[in-house]
Amino acid sequence: PGDEAIYGILVFLSGIGFGATLAIPSAIQADVIDYDELISGERREGLYIGFWSIAKKLAAAVGVGAGLALLGVSGYVPNTSQPESVVLSLRLLYALVPCLCNSIGFIIALSYPLDGNIHRKIRESIEQRSRGESFQDPLSETK
Repeated sequence: PGDEAIYGILVFLSGIGFGATLAIPSAIQADVIDYDELISGERREGLYIGFWSIAKKLAAAVGVGAGLALLGVSGYVPNTSQPESVVLSLRLLYALVPCLCNSIGFIIALSYPLDGNIHRKIRESIEQRSRGESFQDPLSETK
C-alpha cells in the first residue's frame, strides 16, 4: 500500500525490457533464415520455425520442471503457511534466475555478427545468386 507509483515505474521499465525480449528473437530468426538461403540456396523457414518452436517448448518444460523441483527441495507444502526457505526459493525463481538468464542472453547478443548493413549485403547476394551471378558471403567474404 502506498507504493503504487514505484510499482507503476517498475512495471513500465520491465515492459520496455520485455518488449525487446519478444522482438529481437524474431528479427534474429529472419536474419538466420536469409543467411541460410544465401549459403544453401533454399528457403527453409518451416524447418527453422518448427525447430525453434520445439526448442522453446523444451526449454519451458525444463524450466518448469527445475522450478518445481527446487520448490520441493526447499520444503514447499501445498495449502499451508510456507517456511522462509520456500519464500526465498520463490524470490530466486521469480527475480534472480530470469535476470541471470537475460544477462547471459544480452552478453551473447553483443557478439551477434549481423547488422543492417550486413543484412542488406546478404539480401543483395541472394538476388545475385538467383540471377546466376557470382556472389559473396558477407560474413566470411570467401565465396
